[in-house]
Amino acid sequence: MSTSFLHVIAVVLLLEYVNQTVADEQEYRLTRYLMSNYDLAVRPSHNSSLPLRLTFDLSLHQVIDLDEKNHVLTTSCWITQKWTDYHLRWNVTDFNGIPVIRVPASQVWRPDILLFNNSADTEKPPDHVNTNVIVKYTGEVVWFSRALLRSSCQIDIKYFPFDVQYCTMRFASGTYDGLQVELMKEKDHTELRDYQENGEFDLNGFSATSTTLQYSCCEEPYPELVYTLELRRRPLYYVFNLILPCLLMNCVSLLTFCMPCESGEKVTLSICTLLTIVIFFVFVKDTLPPSQETPLISLYYVVTICLVALMTIFSVLTLHVHHRGNFENEVPRCIRSVMLGFLAKIIFSKCSSHTEQEPELKLKDDEKKSNLERQSSNEDKFDFGHIEQYNFSPRLRKRKEMGETSDYSNDEYKRQVLRILGKIYETVERNEMRIAEKARKENIKTEWHQTSLVCDRLWLALFLIVSTVMTLLVLLSSPHGP
Repeated sequence: MSTSFLHVIAVVLLLEYVNQTVADEQEYRLTRYLMSNYDLAVRPSHNSSLPLRLTFDLSLHQVIDLDEKNHVLTTSCWITQKWTDYHLRWNVTDFNGIPVIRVPASQVWRPDILLFNNSADTEKPPDHVNTNVIVKYTGEVVWFSRALLRSSCQIDIKYFPFDVQYCTMRFASGTYDGLQVELMKEKDHTELRDYQENGEFDLNGFSATSTTLQYSCCEEPYPELVYTLELRRRPLYYVFNLILPCLLMNCVSLLTFCMPCESGEKVTLSICTLLTIVIFFVFVKDTLPPSQETPLISLYYVVTICLVALMTIFSVLTLHVHHRGNFENEVPRCIRSVMLGFLAKIIFSKCSSHTEQEPELKLKDDEKKSNLERQSSNEDKFDFGHIEQYNFSPRLRKRKEMGETSDYSNDEYKRQVLRILGKIYETVERNEMRIAEKARKENIKTEWHQTSLVCDRLWLALFLIVSTVMTLLVLLSSPHGP
């Protein structure tokens, strides 16, 4: 039993070897038969007056890179081309039932389909991985090829980084017109089954359209297949690395109006913030291609730079108002009524005005000056009745009583006492006037300081509103959304 089983296995292996040898010989003979009188330069059409139908299909594998500066789109694609070669037909029964063979693509006629909008980079020509063509006994030829395509793409950076780019790849025959090769798309829909996601762009759409071009030099129509890619940029990277720092610098610049004028660092903070934003803007400018249209992010940086520059100017004006009190110039009445009255209530700032105290202080100063003048001119007209109302010192009173019995006359005694009291009174009055003048200067300084404080809060509210509105208008102006 075991011996007969071994005989059967040996017979099967022998028949398999014989069939394989016959098949190899038949395939070799078939290849020799097809290539014996084959000419690569001849268009394999059944009738020379009829066009050769060519179906073309592009399967997108990956979007490798989109170079905004050079306007070049690099993609990895699978290209499928099918046509019928009437010079590559055979009878299956004549060649041991072989229906399909595979031959090198360089040995058969191939259509010269080119990427018309190929980039002008001569150092990096399109990379093709040529494979064998599949030939069926009916003459149908299928050619699969892998290509690394670099096509030119018009970049629209108006809404960068919230932009959507539309790139096209135009395929057409280099020498054959529509009367010789009829170029058709294989499917109405494009294939994205093996597509690999790109880290910078999302593929929102990939479509194919068939068009016919008519050139001025030729009367024949030229068919063309146009593949359109809709690429939406992922803005998260740019939001965190370009927009968010600028927004934070804008918020820091608003703190300039919260810093007290006595610190002496208001202008320094504004200038440092302005320089930081300018450095970021230079970095953004270097990453974008030159264009007639201003990108959205560049517009945002320019608006921010202008706002920070205006903040610096208004900070200098606020410092000028704050130190205006050192020159002993009073706050004008119109400015006092507007800034310390109306605007102070709007921005919820409590400011104490000294306008009511000024007439009383001026009246007292005038009375004291008139008293001093009267005392200096009429020093001899004082009598003891006027002296006694002050009741300054018991010693003087004692000396007065002793003066009645002394050798000095009453007139001499009165004159000396009045001279001493006049000097004391004059000294007291001058001291009071000095204190009043000092209080008046302090009031003037306080009013100017309060005016500068109202200005700071007013600028803070104004620039906060303007910065918020401008940020929303710029960043939300893109039709594709942030």
